[in-house]
Amino acid sequence: MNRRILAPLALAALLASTALPAADLLDNGDLAGPPADLAAGSDPLAGQAAWVLQRGNDNHALLDQRGQWLRGRILQHGAAQEALILQQGSGLEALISQAGYGNRAEIVQLGNASSAHIEQRGNHNQARLEQHGDGLDGAIIQRGSGLDIQLIQRR
Repeated sequence: MNRRILAPLALAALLASTALPAADLLDNGDLAGPPADLAAGSDPLAGQAAWVLQRGNDNHALLDQRGQWLRGRILQHGAAQEALILQQGSGLEALISQAGYGNRAEIVQLGNASSAHIEQRGNHNQARLEQHGDGLDGAIIQRGSGLDIQLIQRR
């Protein structure tokens, strides 16, 4: 499939995800506290999701998540980008996708049932993936020249 088709499809899938609508930020209803059924015994850190999309040069993104069923995604287009995802808990999922040159991506996961993927397109990019725990799934895909990869998995 042509890259010109894949990029808009990936962006459309990202935008169609379950992120909070902007109207939710305006009504301040979330300041009143959780509903009674959520406040009684449920884990307030369960099910965190964060998405970052950056375009241009010299951008930096950091996601730091702790809890259960965490999902973090960073998409960057440009040069000299830096992306870092730190996750601790269980049911971890992380994705970094970068297009451009001179980019750096790093994912560190501590916990069980972890999945991490880094994809970079361009020259002189660096990728580092470190996972500690059980049930680890990790992949780094790079296209270009002058590339650097470090993959560490420990049980």
